[in-house]
Amino acid sequence: MKKNNKKGFTLVELVIVVAVMAILVAVAIPTIGSIRSSAQSSVDNSNAQTVESIIKLAYSEQTGDGNLSTTAVEKAISEAKLGIAAGKTFFYDVDTGDCTAGSKPSTSTNGYTIAFDTSTTSATDLYAGITVTGVGSLAPAA
Repeated sequence: MKKNNKKGFTLVELVIVVAVMAILVAVAIPTIGSIRSSAQSSVDNSNAQTVESIIKLAYSEQTGDGNLSTTAVEKAISEAKLGIAAGKTFFYDVDTGDCTAGSKPSTSTNGYTIAFDTSTTSATDLYAGITVTGVGSLAPAA
């Protein structure tokens, strides 16, 4: 009786394993992209809610004609030391009190656009890259 001492895998077995792995990767990549996109959207919404809270707090602490200057908004957001990535923009709608990630919606007429460009910051002033611009009336709707 002859004993077969060959150890290892055949070429067919290796090709099958590689093919199965390729199929698994092809299925996983779109799923991972979708998960990353969803996570980024959640982060943007959370940051928008934080910016909204900061602006509402600044309104509640102010005195005067009801308008909140863009400088006051910029200062309030800078003092909050948010870890928002460069290139992010938010819009706070004064009429509705809502803040959304992205630029000013076409339906909004009054509010603040808050842009974060932390690439222009220095070691001494981490939030020098925050720019706030006002649009229309900056007093909240009654």
